[in-house]
Amino acid sequence: MKKISRVLCIIFTILLVLTVGCTKEDDKLNFTKEQLRRVKFDNDKVLDKHIFGHNQCSHDFTKDRKEGKVLKLSTSINQANDPFVSLNLGDYLREIGDDSVKGDEYKVVLLKIKVSDMISCNFELFYATGNSTTIEIGHSKTSIYDNSSEKWQYVLFDMTKDPNWTDSINVLRFDFATAAVSKGETMYISEIMFAKDMDIACQVMGLDISTELENILDAKTEEYIKKLLSIEDPETEYSKYAPLTAANEDKNINMWFNHTYTRTPEGETTPGDMKTYQLRLAKNELEACQLIFSTKQDYSNMTLEITDFTNKNGKTLRTELLYGYYFEVREEMIIDPLPPLDGPFDLKANKSKTFVIKVMSTLDSEAGEYVATVTLKDSSGQEVKKAKVFAYVWDFELPEETSCKTLMDTSSFAVYTLHGVHEGDDEQLYKNYYDFLLENRINSYTLPYSTEYYSDPRIVEYLDNPRVRAFLNMGWKRKLTGDNVKHSYDFLSQKQEWLDKTYFYPVDEPIDITMLDQVRTFGEIIKQNFPNHKLLVPMHFNLSMNPESTMDHFEYVADYVTAWCPKTFFFNTYEDYKKNPYLTYYMSGMLEKNLGTFPERMAKHQAEGDDVWWYVTRVPNYPEITLTMETKAVKYRVLFWQQKLYNVDNFLYYMTNDWYPEGNDLAWNAKHEKTHLYDVYGNGVLVYCGAYVGIYGPVGSLRLECVRDGIEDFEYLTILEKHYGKETVDNVISRITTSLYKYTEDETTFTEVKIALGNLIEKTIKEGVIK
Repeated sequence: MKKISRVLCIIFTILLVLTVGCTKEDDKLNFTKEQLRRVKFDNDKVLDKHIFGHNQCSHDFTKDRKEGKVLKLSTSINQANDPFVSLNLGDYLREIGDDSVKGDEYKVVLLKIKVSDMISCNFELFYATGNSTTIEIGHSKTSIYDNSSEKWQYVLFDMTKDPNWTDSINVLRFDFATAAVSKGETMYISEIMFAKDMDIACQVMGLDISTELENILDAKTEEYIKKLLSIEDPETEYSKYAPLTAANEDKNINMWFNHTYTRTPEGETTPGDMKTYQLRLAKNELEACQLIFSTKQDYSNMTLEITDFTNKNGKTLRTELLYGYYFEVREEMIIDPLPPLDGPFDLKANKSKTFVIKVMSTLDSEAGEYVATVTLKDSSGQEVKKAKVFAYVWDFELPEETSCKTLMDTSSFAVYTLHGVHEGDDEQLYKNYYDFLLENRINSYTLPYSTEYYSDPRIVEYLDNPRVRAFLNMGWKRKLTGDNVKHSYDFLSQKQEWLDKTYFYPVDEPIDITMLDQVRTFGEIIKQNFPNHKLLVPMHFNLSMNPESTMDHFEYVADYVTAWCPKTFFFNTYEDYKKNPYLTYYMSGMLEKNLGTFPERMAKHQAEGDDVWWYVTRVPNYPEITLTMETKAVKYRVLFWQQKLYNVDNFLYYMTNDWYPEGNDLAWNAKHEKTHLYDVYGNGVLVYCGAYVGIYGPVGSLRLECVRDGIEDFEYLTILEKHYGKETVDNVISRITTSLYKYTEDETTFTEVKIALGNLIEKTIKEGVIK
């Protein structure tokens, strides 16, 4: 049971933890007992009686010049893989005449510690509540400390979201090292603090936490960036627009527009300020906006129509009209699936209803303004609401060959199972899913017509397609042996561009030496049989592997991995981590000291010719960004600005259709996953089963719209970088984000910067770089 708990908590827990140097003196901690409970370890004779259950360690008491009597924990053997000791906190408090600590009243635990010769940087705090002395699965939280410093520091455990942290806290177990290499690795603990909430805990540590952006530019640079982002907008019909009145205007119906990166819950019926909308896009780009209605009475059999977007020369843009399908997420009804609108619908009293207008420009589209008219009609066919909608196409193009490569699995098994198709399809259904995602600049792991030995000539169409930037060689269908790898090379080496798209992905998220050795074994096979190979290994866990902290999981496979794919949180540095207790951090002070920060290490690999990818799943969590449904929609876009900021080349997401059907709903649900470790919606789902609405293919989603737009934002920034360089691009990005935890969530700010970016690129291409 203990081992299961350790694996779950260490590997998958969301680490809401922090260690910082103790800068505040104890006598300056002016808090009430309701705000902060302090349990000092200076009463060694009493405390000693309540310490028990030693494993691979010993305890003692020693006197510290600053802290007085402190508890000393030391590993008692070499290669200790699980050193821990327990404290019966309840009995100790009773013996010294103090009240018990209630988990319901104190949501954060702080340990004041100092370390000496520690290789590990992980601390797992187990607990038992009530009268129990037995540790149950899920009753723990993991934190990280600075093993490069011998100063006193705090280790923080945020129990706010832990449903088991209730009642009296009876037993604490200190698993003070994930693993130790040598006998005598030591930790000192002077006291435990129980804080009412994170605000109090942060005050104890002297932190002022905020995700709000700060201006990091000097005055001269600020003036230049402001100049670059102040290109005047072209004069258009949109800028002079006055709202239209329908022939049979119904004032009981509200109509307004909004960005696709703003969710409007069904219960939000107050109309917004946008009476029209101007879509801004380059040539060869998809863009969309939302159209929303609300009313105080029921309407049935309503219809919605939109004309093609047409310019003054009669040229048109492809236009689609979709509707938002609602799920309940965190007690609100919000949209995610976006099926095509192909019939009448109802408007419900005191609820809003969202539609999405989508346009696509091509490489041949004329630059300039296009106009469409959208009309709402009642059950008798009379128009009751009407508005013009605008699209402005900038005079530059996005390339077919997307700069940000993507890889996302699309399960053929799930597709065919939920569509109920079992034979006679000739891969058409999977091809429909693949092509839909490809239009949205997303590459699935497996190409259509992938056979075990590349025997279907139709695959060449995809290998030659410039939008196909990456695929998995041999996929999951073929055993990775020397002969098979060589055979695949013989076929794919017919063209260099085919080789450039080819990736191997034999091991997923290695967490221990056995899996890391698999990476090396497969890597050697690939290396010998596939010259200039691309071996991609998603990694979400890391530990130091030697006493000197000069070897960790990444370094261990460095001779074989050529496409690095860490989770986003690895790009947090220890300095970042010390500033924000919510960040996820899986490095250590010693690893950074010896090997460099993670961004520095990845930059070194890039300089040697390797790719750098990153990915998200259920974790990380706030303030870091994921693609789960409860995340504020604008953040999906911000994530790709962060990717450019950190100079990460490519993006991986484990699946687009990790569907969990409930009854007969064909997985049209919010896919709510809740455990003691996470509480998320929609993980691994960007498309929905089209069979639910009679489509032989996929249905997109609001999140897919935002992810595609984020990929296209990355392209804008890449174009800008070619003209102005990395430093200027980073300064532009600083208007949106400066780190994984500092970014704007304001949709208006995001919109203004994105439009300014498009205007700047257009002017630069026409007139040259602005000095």
